[in-house]
Amino acid sequence: MKSKPIFATLFLLTLSVLCYVLFIQKKTSNSHDATTETKNEITFGELNPNAPPETLQFGQLVGQWDCTSYDLLPDSTWHKSKAKWVFKYTLDGYAIEDTWTEKVTDSTNNTITLGRDFNGINMRLFNPQLEKWQCIWLDNRKNTMSPIWQANYNSSSEEIVMHDESLNWKITFYNISANSFDWNYKVLRDSTWTILSKIKGKKVTVNNSL
Repeated sequence: MKSKPIFATLFLLTLSVLCYVLFIQKKTSNSHDATTETKNEITFGELNPNAPPETLQFGQLVGQWDCTSYDLLPDSTWHKSKAKWVFKYTLDGYAIEDTWTEKVTDSTNNTITLGRDFNGINMRLFNPQLEKWQCIWLDNRKNTMSPIWQANYNSSSEEIVMHDESLNWKITFYNISANSFDWNYKVLRDSTWTILSKIKGKKVTVNNSL
């Protein structure tokens, strides 16, 4: 006679545990969906209406780009890699912040990859007093912070050219359109400009979560 209450108690306990497990599974699934959705959204920010109008010179690159990069090796061959380059407005829409993310896909430990992923960040701000862009770069390969670089926009060629005070190197953004751009890094050697790196960027459509 006493077995019925015990059986009923065990049944209710089992049912409660089952309901709890189903609740946790549903909650975890919803959390995963939300995380996936967040990963598919990137906050690009917005241009501040009071920012210098020149901010749009780099602002035209705001968005996510799939990039193919080529780096010249000492043996005169080119090392090819894939990367993601994301540009966005920052500092309340007065500046441009861009991040470079490159995954090493092979075990080659060359002078370019150093055998590890490459992550870097630029901060770009147009200085109205100098009437020039000022830029700074940090990355995890050299573990260094660059000096302040300058940049100018050439309205006739629609190119952005970056350099430092030495004028022994320059970085150029060119062939800039809504969906693609080209980039190269040159150094001056024996009065001749030599390309050491070049990049082709292709625009990626993602959700802009402001």
